[in-house]
Amino acid sequence: MWFNAWGVFYNSPEFYDVASVPWRIDTLADQPFPSLPGTADKAESYDRLSYIIPCLALIWGVRQLVIARPSWCQHLAKSIFWSGAIIALVGILQRASGTSSILWLDQLEQGLLTKHFFATYRSPGIATCFLNVALALGLPSVLNALRSDLDTRGFRAHYPMAYLLVTISGVIIIICAVITAGSKAGMAFGVITVILFSLLNRHAIGKAFRESSTQLFFGNKPIERNIFIGAIICITVFLILTFAGIMSERWSGAHKLNYSSLTGRLQANEVMLKMVADDGWGALGMGPGSFYPLFPYYSGQINSLITGVWVYAHNDYMQTLVEWGWFGFALLAACIGGGFLLLARELFFHRTEHSKSRFIHMRGYLLAMFVFLLHALIEFPFQIESLAVVFAVMLGVAWASPAIRGRDIRKKDRYGRTRRSRRSGRNGRGRSSRRSQGSESSDTAQGHD
Repeated sequence: MWFNAWGVFYNSPEFYDVASVPWRIDTLADQPFPSLPGTADKAESYDRLSYIIPCLALIWGVRQLVIARPSWCQHLAKSIFWSGAIIALVGILQRASGTSSILWLDQLEQGLLTKHFFATYRSPGIATCFLNVALALGLPSVLNALRSDLDTRGFRAHYPMAYLLVTISGVIIIICAVITAGSKAGMAFGVITVILFSLLNRHAIGKAFRESSTQLFFGNKPIERNIFIGAIICITVFLILTFAGIMSERWSGAHKLNYSSLTGRLQANEVMLKMVADDGWGALGMGPGSFYPLFPYYSGQINSLITGVWVYAHNDYMQTLVEWGWFGFALLAACIGGGFLLLARELFFHRTEHSKSRFIHMRGYLLAMFVFLLHALIEFPFQIESLAVVFAVMLGVAWASPAIRGRDIRKKDRYGRTRRSRRSGRNGRGRSSRRSQGSESSDTAQGHD
């Protein structure tokens, strides 16, 4: 469809008119195959394919990596978490310093770069999507840091209290950034992320709370643990209240405008339904990247308040249906839904066949993917290359989850000696797996939360 483009998209100021069509699409006289599906502009199609194809390869690559080294399931989660913490810190510093443009580059005078931005993202909604994913993958690290029944190595083994403090600080920074970014949906999804994680891991949280006082704190007394947790809660609440003005301003402003941003999104969905009903739409859609140039030609057909340029539809599912058709949409649903369901099956039906540390991180992956898919209902995270890469990594881990079942689990024999299960593959046959380099559990069959 990229090769068979039927038009050329001209986005020039001489054509711009918000009252009508803001640009022109010239029909190509030399379309290679006029009777076959194409797309509205070859350059826009190339922009989509330039990251979609590498992301598909990344899914396969991550799957192979995690199968070969199951400990990378945790390593990848921690990498995304700490990347999110750094992004969150940059955004908070921008808000605190009162900068008028992204990354303090005041010489930039381009639309969203000097209006709505957070950290390295031009859109607060996209920023909070990544931050909520990082939050979902960071909470398992905090829970594992509190648990005393995990085999620990490295920095955490030598300095457990420092590791706990650093990890909790990262989570608190991300929570404050979600509030500070200014996205109303992002705030709501952040709250949903914390609630769902707490519900999914309620037994593990209770057990870690009871056992942490005898392992982490200097006097090995519950009162020290209670004082520490109380102080953390007070600091978190204080920081949230510090940035509560931004949250209140965003919600009150939305109420005064009668939630016009939501109304615009709903009207954009109505326009896309007209695009799907058009004769030019078929099993393969209107072509990758065709939403941006074609949307103004259809938005004028409904009595709506939609004005200006819509680069993205703020609904990745509808935009995918428009651009890729029902066949492409079905392939995407199979790719994402298949990995999501495989991961969910491991969590609900094979929970004792994964180490405790990995199991908790797998819950984090499932929650992060769920929150990402929620954001895609009202934002456009799949259209942003960096977020598409993050989701591809998570999806690769999800597809690998059945193959690492029973791998690198420490069990005790009848003499009380610890041994490692080296079963590889889905059925346990084949070469023994390499030793993982991550922290794994000392027991999985009993007390698995």
